[in-house]
Amino acid sequence: MEQLQNEKSHCEGILWRVKVIYSLIYALIFIVGVVGNGLLISSVLLRKRSSVANVFLVNLAVSDLLLCITAVPITPVLAFMKRWVFGLVLCKIVPSCQAISVLISSWCLCYIAIDRYRSIVTPLKEPWKLHHAQVKLAIPLPDFGAEYILIPQSVLIVTWLVAVFASSPLYFSQSLKTLTMTNITLCGEFCGEFNWAQEDHTKLLYGISLLVVQFVIPAVIMSLCYWNILQKVRADWIVDEGSMLTAAQQAQTAVRKRRVMYVLILMVVVFMTSWLPLSAVNLIKDLEIPLILEQMYFKLLNVHAIAMTSVVWNPLLYFWMSKRHRRALKDDMTWLTNVRRHTNVGVLSRFTPSPSVSLVYRRTLEKHLGVPNFRSCLKFAFIFFYRVAVQRAILTERFSNG
Repeated sequence: MEQLQNEKSHCEGILWRVKVIYSLIYALIFIVGVVGNGLLISSVLLRKRSSVANVFLVNLAVSDLLLCITAVPITPVLAFMKRWVFGLVLCKIVPSCQAISVLISSWCLCYIAIDRYRSIVTPLKEPWKLHHAQVKLAIPLPDFGAEYILIPQSVLIVTWLVAVFASSPLYFSQSLKTLTMTNITLCGEFCGEFNWAQEDHTKLLYGISLLVVQFVIPAVIMSLCYWNILQKVRADWIVDEGSMLTAAQQAQTAVRKRRVMYVLILMVVVFMTSWLPLSAVNLIKDLEIPLILEQMYFKLLNVHAIAMTSVVWNPLLYFWMSKRHRRALKDDMTWLTNVRRHTNVGVLSRFTPSPSVSLVYRRTLEKHLGVPNFRSCLKFAFIFFYRVAVQRAILTERFSNG
């Protein structure tokens, strides 16, 4: 009788209060992560801020979006039901995507640190130019010729391929299994790394190797880079910008550069703080330490929630570290609000490319924004992002033509 009660208690899942708390946490992480990283990507690409650091930031945001789409929505359901209900394919894909995301994030942060080191500590050397790791992809826009968006060619492609290869053992080791504990068959199937050989230590060696590649090596490189950068910058906060700048302007420039540097370091610290607990718990689980294995389910749930918060910090820090980025985001949001408020689209007169294009905007928005439904929202989102791209193309063309 007691065994049946234990089984029933297990199948019912965790308390409803915990369910509500974790539902809110993961819902907030998903919304902020998708919106924030989407805005980060659009802010860099549509505004043509094609620096080396920004290209790595875009890849960082892409890896975070991958994590938001795969791991964040599934984990609360798994936590509440305590069994896997998504099938074998997702059982293999979700852990692999999580490993890929962590690898891409850690190494993109590492590349940003190396780029900062080359530009600050060793300025006499040839800088890490954008075209060394990029190729141009021409995307035609009406009336404006071609808009050029830079995409990764060498460093980032190799990084993504290595990340996929390094996470492939997770894909092949994951499987579904019905578990039995003390003569009690637990409800449903469970997803786990059940395909590892039991007689050797392959799983443990892989876990340690993945931890080294994901955290130890990037952490050492980033620590060395930022330590040397801080030593260099601390020796001379005021950067000589030429005789055209006053002392106050030089001081303001130094403050801005210090702020950017501190935010980049904070991004590394936040990333490591978010992911190290989950990696450590997974390693401890592989080591099978009895004392720590007690209540392992709730420990994993807690550290996984902490790890998922990593997807929200990068866009928040990115927009916080630059007034220009915040101002640009505010301008776009103001334009969005005004268009929704005024169907005559009078606000679109600024930077209008041509009367014909303006007329298309006006007629399309008047037609589709009258009734707020899902289809009209999708069409409006497309028009909004297209509008932003067109405005930036016009400004770039005007400035380039003098």
